[in-house]
Amino acid sequence: MKKCFFILAIMVSSISYGQSFRFGITGNSGLGWFTPQTKYLSASGSNLNFGYGLTADYEFSDNYALNFGFQIGQNGGKLTYDSLIYQLPKSTGGTYLDTLLGLTYEYKNQWIELPISLKLKTNEIGYLKYFAAFGFKPAILSSARARNMLSSNITTSDWFFVNKKENDNLDMYREDNIIPVRASLLIQGGVEYNLGGKTSMFGAVFFDKGFTNQTSDPNLKSNNSMVGLQVGIFF
Repeated sequence: MKKCFFILAIMVSSISYGQSFRFGITGNSGLGWFTPQTKYLSASGSNLNFGYGLTADYEFSDNYALNFGFQIGQNGGKLTYDSLIYQLPKSTGGTYLDTLLGLTYEYKNQWIELPISLKLKTNEIGYLKYFAAFGFKPAILSSARARNMLSSNITTSDWFFVNKKENDNLDMYREDNIIPVRASLLIQGGVEYNLGGKTSMFGAVFFDKGFTNQTSDPNLKSNNSMVGLQVGIFF
């Protein structure tokens, strides 16, 4: 976390020393889903996720820039497990271990994201510039939550923390179910509208393609991706 704020401080201070930097705020929303890599998992749908943060362009020419970001973002989706071992409550108190089949869970994970990409821009056409960006987005897990979606064996549908094991109703037997780091390829395409001077607003469609495994069990491998819309303003 300290390293993230150090990088952010460098971005902000750079604006004071060079006219090639632009600084702004951004928000996004989109649909996230899992892509299982093993036969023990199957994808069961997407869910809606949101994010927000800061963005900066280092413009080394009129048509090319490096874009940096510091964002708090969500991602997730729905996964069905062929079988899982659970701690289930006893009627007399305490818990016992049992294996349940065909359970579907919805995940909503929150990440600290540090995207970096190369942005290619057209010359201004009227008040508009069109751009495309290609890059890389490393992320560190902030929190991981899940809830049971489809099961007659378990009646609770409350969200619980997966990695922190803080729920009172039902715990996954595997203590760390979501790997705390993520890396993805980032592709964007959008338009920027000049509001006057250096101020402009922008909107873009993005594809965030995860290429690292997100489940800690070696027999349950799955990647996590997202497609959505990003909007923001440069000052």
